[in-house]
Amino acid sequence: GLMIRGQKHRFSHRRPLANIDQFAFPDPEAIPIEYYTKPSARTNLGWLSRSFTIVTSRGCPYSCKFCSSGGAYNKPIAYHSSQYVNKLVEHCAGFGVDSILFMDDTLNVNHDRCQEILRGLISSNQFMPKGRLRWAGAIRANQVNSQLLRLMKQSGCFRLNIGVESGSDRMLQIVNKRTTVEMNMKAIRMVQDAGIDLFITLMIGIPGESKNDMMQTIDLMEKLQPATFGFSWFKPLPGSQFYNELLRAGRISKATFDAADIGNCNHFPDEIYCNVPRDEAKEIYDYGSKIAYQDNVLSVFDDVAQKLPETIDTITRDEDLRYISSDVFFSLDRHGRDISKYLAETRTASTQEIQNGGKYRRS
Repeated sequence: GLMIRGQKHRFSHRRPLANIDQFAFPDPEAIPIEYYTKPSARTNLGWLSRSFTIVTSRGCPYSCKFCSSGGAYNKPIAYHSSQYVNKLVEHCAGFGVDSILFMDDTLNVNHDRCQEILRGLISSNQFMPKGRLRWAGAIRANQVNSQLLRLMKQSGCFRLNIGVESGSDRMLQIVNKRTTVEMNMKAIRMVQDAGIDLFITLMIGIPGESKNDMMQTIDLMEKLQPATFGFSWFKPLPGSQFYNELLRAGRISKATFDAADIGNCNHFPDEIYCNVPRDEAKEIYDYGSKIAYQDNVLSVFDDVAQKLPETIDTITRDEDLRYISSDVFFSLDRHGRDISKYLAETRTASTQEIQNGGKYRRS
């Protein structure tokens, strides 16, 4: 649709175009490519990775109640052809990046098309192990198979995101995820067996969620350690089924809902919609955040150890590293120093902190 700057309440819905191959490739002369490809310290792309984002489809065939992508205006799903995608990837590789992030809601929803894209990446010889590029993307647990994962690995995939969402089968049914805890665990094991890093997204605070549901999610996080988590508190996104239900029930209003804060789900909000007392809910959320935070830091340590040499001249401060508590990367002086032992010691200390934290005590 069309949104006018400074007029966030004026939004014109438009039906998706069927043929999205008509769109031109990004013009490096028209946009600040250096800004969009600057080295990132975000763990889902790798330490100090220069990356570029590509979207190969519009919409999602599923209808998860927390997600705005499942609405009527995002159906039917529109796909770029595999030929278009492979030419687009080749074009964007010329921007001097070392990784491509596919931002599709679900990259593996159409297996035949996905395999055509992957074979194109392999034949280009630009992606690891033959080339220098690698890629990451999101998949659904109920559409994973070993053959596709092997092809992903061969085409340079280094990380996949699975939206597990909850450790409670009851909540997975409530949000209409069309997966089960057992299905998610099977998919996680398959990705790990394929030798691909995994980023797992989870959330609590869902409407109707109980303390027992929340604790099943916390238990799942502890069971999966060490892993890289995206852990957040539920937020009703405009266009989602939950948003519309809460709107009709009078629990939120368009006038008071802060649309500017939509993307920030990593803090405990003023208004909650679950069936857990506020103090207890916050305690559980803080504990889950600690697990996710520490495991993500360990993921950074591992990536640094793999990608940087034994000595380093300097690592500059980056605002994307604000979630890392220690000054492990900032304390390296310009003269360089041996970081192997330092990383190993810090990683061990962080692991012990997790182990000593203990499980959240149920009352």
